Amino acid sequence: MYDCAGFPVLARQFLILMKLQAGREQDIADITRLLRRTDHTERSIARTTVATYAPDLIDDFDALVVLTDLEFGTGSSATT
Repeated sequence: MYDCAGFPVLARQFLILMKLQAGREQDIADITRLLRRTDHTERSIARTTVATYAPDLIDDFDALVVLTDLEFGTGSSATT
């Protein structure tokens, strides 16, 4: 993947996975910011990625989705 300037970028689901694996406080905060900008389909893709590469972290991912929705509202629209 590349951005509009031609620089390589990491797909959101893999960025979420890497930050979840790192588990630092700032990474967790970053994940909630990433999740609040996703719709149901993109969250499903991220969940599948976590389940595939780090199945031991799936409960943590699910908890972050719930916390994100509680803090910012439901992820049904990616308007912010």
